[in-house]
Amino acid sequence: MSMTLQVQDFLDMEENLLIIYNPQWRILGYFGFLPVDYHDPAKTFKKASYPLCCFRACITAVMIIGQLFMVYVIGGLFVFRMMAPSAGMAGGSYNNMVLKVLEMLPYVMMAFRSLCVMVVLLAKRRHCEPLRAETIAFFRTCFHGFLPRTRQAQRWSLLAIVMCSVSFVLHFSWDILQLYEYAARIQYDMELDSGLIYPRISVRVYFILWAVFVSVPYFLSQQVYSWALISAAILSSTLKSLKEQIRKEYTAVIKCGKGHLPLQQLSDKVTTWQTAHMEMLRFCQSLEHFFSWILFFIYCCDFAILLGYTAGFVNHIHEEGWLRKNIAEFGYAVLIFASYGTVFAIPFVRVYERVS
Repeated sequence: MSMTLQVQDFLDMEENLLIIYNPQWRILGYFGFLPVDYHDPAKTFKKASYPLCCFRACITAVMIIGQLFMVYVIGGLFVFRMMAPSAGMAGGSYNNMVLKVLEMLPYVMMAFRSLCVMVVLLAKRRHCEPLRAETIAFFRTCFHGFLPRTRQAQRWSLLAIVMCSVSFVLHFSWDILQLYEYAARIQYDMELDSGLIYPRISVRVYFILWAVFVSVPYFLSQQVYSWALISAAILSSTLKSLKEQIRKEYTAVIKCGKGHLPLQQLSDKVTTWQTAHMEMLRFCQSLEHFFSWILFFIYCCDFAILLGYTAGFVNHIHEEGWLRKNIAEFGYAVLIFASYGTVFAIPFVRVYERVS
C-alpha cells in the first residue's frame, strides 16, 4: 500500500511538472531538442513510435546544420562588409567604418545565439532526467499535499503560457518588421543578389533561410530561456514563503514566549524548514549546472545585438530623415532585446535577493 501511494505521488508530481512546463517542453520536444518522452509522463511516444523518434532526430540534425550554414552566410556577409570599401565614409566623420561593420552584429549574433543555445541543450540531454528528478523532489518537499501542489502548478502554468506567447509575439513581430524594412530599402527586388561570394543566393532565398534557420531556432532558444526563468520564479516564490513562515514563527515565539508551542512540535517545524531549505539548494545547484552556459551565451549575444543597434543609431542619426524612417525598427528592436536581459531576468534577481 505504501509503495502504491509513493508511485501515485510520483505520477502526480510528473503531471504537475507537465502542466507547468508544458509549452516549453512540448515545443522543444517536437523539434527533438529534448528526449522524446520528456513531456510525456506515460512515455506513450516511446512505446508507440520508434519512427517518430528517428523523424525528430532528423529534424534536429537539419536544424543544427541549417543554423551552421546561416552562421557561415551571415558571417560571410559580415566579413564582406569589413573588407568592402565603406560607402559614404567621405561624407562625414560620423559615417565610421567600425560603426558600419558593427551594424551587421545583430544579425550575426542572432544566428550565433540560437546555434549555441541549442547545441548546449543537445549536449546536456543526458542531464535532463536528473534535472526533472530534482525538480520533482523539490516540489514534493516544498509543497505538501496534492491540492496545494496542483494549485501552484496551475499558477505557474499560466506564467509558462504567457511567456511562450509573449516571446512568440515579440520575436516574430520584430522579425517581420525588420524583413519588411529591408525589403522596402531594396524596393522589393527579391531576385537581387545578397552579396555573398559563395554560394550566390538571392534575397528571396536568404529570407527563407533566415525564417527557417534563424527565426525559428531563436524562438526555440527563448523557450529554453523561459524554462530557466520559470524555474527561478518558482524558487524565488518558495524562498519567500519559507522566510515568511520562519519570520511568523519567530514573532510568535518572541511575543508568547517558549510556551507558544510544545518543544517537540517546534523542533519538527525547524527540521521541516531545514529539509526544505536543503532541497531548495539542491534545486538551485541543478539549475545552475544545467543552464549556466546557456544563460552565458544568451546574455553575451543579446548584449552584442544591442551594441550593434546602438552603433547603427550613432552612425546614421546625423542623416536627414533617417530617424523618422527607422525609429520603429530600431526602437522596437532595442526595447525587445533590452527587455530580455532586464525585465525578463527579474526572477533571477529575486532569487539572489531572497537568498542573501
